[in-house]
Amino acid sequence: MNTSKHVYDIIFKYFPRYKLFDMEEYQNSKQYQALLSLSQENLENKDIQSQLEMGIRKAFANFAYLDWTNALEYNGYEYRILLHENQPLLDDDIELIRVLGGKRRDLNVFISFLGKYYYYFISETHYEEVEDKWSFYTVECTDQIEVPLTHFNDFMKSKGYVKLTTDIVRQKVDGIETELLEEGQVEVFHCLFSEIITI
Repeated sequence: MNTSKHVYDIIFKYFPRYKLFDMEEYQNSKQYQALLSLSQENLENKDIQSQLEMGIRKAFANFAYLDWTNALEYNGYEYRILLHENQPLLDDDIELIRVLGGKRRDLNVFISFLGKYYYYFISETHYEEVEDKWSFYTVECTDQIEVPLTHFNDFMKSKGYVKLTTDIVRQKVDGIETELLEEGQVEVFHCLFSEIITI
């Protein structure tokens, strides 16, 4: 199977081409109506989400995670896994980063509603308390999470999901506009997962 072609076929099934998002023609298009219907189905169907969370809990048993999913706004499930073993999440982000010595790592996991695709990356957040300065980076996988990540990938594969590469999720999608992004700005990631994050 040509993953890239299949991804574009899925995108064009749910996003009308060469139409402005705010126009009635876009809002009433069969593609956009299919997207709204699919989002509603996913909001109501808790079985898939429960299975995914079970897989995350099992693979990352010693790590805390948050469900950041917003099924009405974005096209997939989103989870943040705190990559500090046996460290619970705290209500206050500043307090948590203090406990972690000014540096925090998270695995950001995205699982699409539109097709059986997923993607993840590791983010690192630094906080300089004296200057009240936050810095954000994308970093490589560490040995610490190699085994849990392998278990997670095996679980996702057993459910029929395919992990997309960074090259694929960064590809531009011609002729597509979303609520927040104009034509020419839209990438595969924005269509399959979330338009508020750019990889």
